Amino acid sequence: MKFFALLFAILSAPLFGQLSDAEWRQATQELAEALQSGNTWGVHVPLETIGRDDSSRAVKILAKVFPDVAEDISAYEVVRDAIAGLNNRDALKKARSEAVKARGDMRTKICFLEGLAERGEDEDFATLVKALKDKDETVQITVIRILGRSRRRDVIEPLIALMVTLDETRGGVWEDCGAALGRLTGQQLTYGLDFESWMSVQEDDFEVADPDAWAPRVDTDDGSTVTFFGQSITLDNIVFIIDVSGSMETTDPFPRGYGGSTTRGDEEGPDVERMRIFRAKKELKKVLDALEPRVKFNILAYSSNVTEWKRGGELHKASNANIQAAKDWVDGLDADGVTVTDDALRQGLTIEGVQGIYLLSDGFATADGKNKIPTENILQIVQDGNRFRKAKIYTFGFEGADEELMVALARETGGSYRFIEW
Repeated sequence: MKFFALLFAILSAPLFGQLSDAEWRQATQELAEALQSGNTWGVHVPLETIGRDDSSRAVKILAKVFPDVAEDISAYEVVRDAIAGLNNRDALKKARSEAVKARGDMRTKICFLEGLAERGEDEDFATLVKALKDKDETVQITVIRILGRSRRRDVIEPLIALMVTLDETRGGVWEDCGAALGRLTGQQLTYGLDFESWMSVQEDDFEVADPDAWAPRVDTDDGSTVTFFGQSITLDNIVFIIDVSGSMETTDPFPRGYGGSTTRGDEEGPDVERMRIFRAKKELKKVLDALEPRVKFNILAYSSNVTEWKRGGELHKASNANIQAAKDWVDGLDADGVTVTDDALRQGLTIEGVQGIYLLSDGFATADGKNKIPTENILQIVQDGNRFRKAKIYTFGFEGADEELMVALARETGGSYRFIEW
């Protein structure tokens, strides 16, 4: 945003609000100077002051400057809290309008919608429901996840209606609708039409389920989609994050009733095919071979460090050449080191356009092999990195994986968790 555009917005704003004229002009001047000089930290205080004005002029300024400061987490929180703290009727009307503005900035919409959700008034949720029709899928997913945690009965029908329209094409928004409806109804159903039928027989006094009791849904292989350890892959922009720490050399028992050989050639001991690193590589190569040309992907492998199949933080088309190159790269992976799951997720969420992350591990996140990285620390990394992406995280764990973390990641992002047994 140009400095003079901000200056015009400030000068043209009506002079009324909670701040005095002098306070308003000082705050807006400090903000303009910080933006002009590129001083990101310098915008926090004036943004907070402007937010306290509780006026339509304040909302106008916040909406105008937010695209320039959106990537700064502290600035994001200041603006979101300012929207959440609004009480003035005109200010709220302006904020609700900006949240669903047809050509508005996606990040501004998300920030404003999350601020309105914290207010929790009926009119705020009416705005959220309206935003379900936004043309940007990231905005839609933001709203769906908010509604799924709202414990409100009146949001169930709009979610079902949206999901029904997507039953044939499926995709990310469809999956999030299913997760949100699962939270609200307590039902593990597959299609929007299933939820519609179930809801049609409920009584008027139907009680919304406890969203905290919801377990991330696990899809089954329906024979018609690409799957990774049984989890359907329906998204087009995906990243695989594979644990290659030392423990991935562990050999798991054979399935019950297995009648084949337990050796390979002249090798002694358990079949190498039961080694976790081998199983992960085999499954990943199978998925790569099955990807449709429209899919874009990348792969990260992590142990004590994180390595990327193709560097640069980008997704790449599933062309024959790229698939073969990726398979060759996967073949070269060896198991060694510790499990820096936090760094792997942080890097995965920087990949432009990612919609879904498939995270496989068999251990606890650690930087030194001794001390576990707290789950809340990793969730904060995901919340910060996923603020304007809303990627789903599907987690897969061998025996010994941190199930608390795996389930929490799936729950936070609308993904699912699978325990890999056989």
